[in-house]
Amino acid sequence: MLYAGTFGGVRAVAPMLSSPNLAQVLWDGAELVGQEMPISKAELDDLLDFTPRCAYDPARVFPLLGETDVFFKLEKHAGQFATEPVVVPRAHVFSLYGVRPLREHILRVMAWADAHPL
Repeated sequence: MLYAGTFGGVRAVAPMLSSPNLAQVLWDGAELVGQEMPISKAELDDLLDFTPRCAYDPARVFPLLGETDVFFKLEKHAGQFATEPVVVPRAHVFSLYGVRPLREHILRVMAWADAHPL
């Protein structure tokens, strides 16, 4: 995502179980374990929210998010993308035990990219 947003020139971006807003992931993680962050949310956003750097063609972005992901929460990260994400009934770590939806997503994106050169 960061490469595509910074340098461009990619046929498709397929963020899977991720988003450019890593600040939100850390903020949610601290909340999950009951810890207070040592800096403000605004400061964390300035450091780790890469959304402003991801200025790619939204028609070339194919996000996939997990329905029960506690790290990249669907309700907090779906809005990072201009297109509606594919949602799989998985959590972040447990996706490793059911990779078929992830593989199928990548294969669909690769087929789309082959048919849509720059």
